Amino acid sequence: MKELSDYFGQNIKQKRIVITGGTTGIGRAMAELLVSLGGRGLTFGTDVTNLNEALESIKNKYPDG
Repeated sequence: MKELSDYFGQNIKQKRIVITGGTTGIGRAMAELLVSLGGRGLTFGTDVTNLNEALESIKNKYPDG
């Protein structure tokens, strides 16, 4: 299998990415994926508890993200 980054049309390292609904479900998975590929993510959510948990999780997995 190719590297996941090979499926993107351009390099996303250090690109600023806004993800709405990035605290649960598909939005959160996309936030984690894009940060894991080097993107700089900004996300929003409607529940502060879910938002804080998602941000902590992503920060722990990808401290440079």
